[in-house]
Amino acid sequence: MSEQGTLALGQPDIWVVDSSALIQIKKAVTVSHQWSLFRSLEQMVAESKMASPRQVYREVSSAMHPDAPGVWAAGVRDTQILPLDVEALVMRDVMAQVPNVVDISKDEEDADPYVVGLARQLSEQGSRVCVVTEDIVDRVSTLIATACASLNLQWIQLRECLSILGIPYRAKP
Repeated sequence: MSEQGTLALGQPDIWVVDSSALIQIKKAVTVSHQWSLFRSLEQMVAESKMASPRQVYREVSSAMHPDAPGVWAAGVRDTQILPLDVEALVMRDVMAQVPNVVDISKDEEDADPYVVGLARQLSEQGSRVCVVTEDIVDRVSTLIATACASLNLQWIQLRECLSILGIPYRAKP
């Protein structure tokens, strides 16, 4: 597990996935396993076991298209049953508690606060939620992992999530 990430309650009801984790799939999973992984993730989205806010799908499909994560994100976005948009009151609360989660260096709307917001919203609705992110290295804004820890939300890195799901992956170089 990551230093701050824990799954004390076992596998979550819902994985909330960040752009950084989806993009990292290309490095973490061999090409021969990527198709089956994306099919599995598609099924998880359809079964409301995985979700991302609208901003993640936009970031991944616009930045990575036509790479596998970008194509997958563009195709699966409209099949998500869980909310794509975070309620305004939840976003206000998240921004009041962790205002620096927005990366002001980005040219387009930053998905990070919405990832944390969606996780918070689903958690407040009674689901056991875990955020999957590779946003763990210090930069201009507050890390997603740090924001999750501040809000008592569970988080985990991609390879740890893949391990829990029983999906083969490459070790970090």
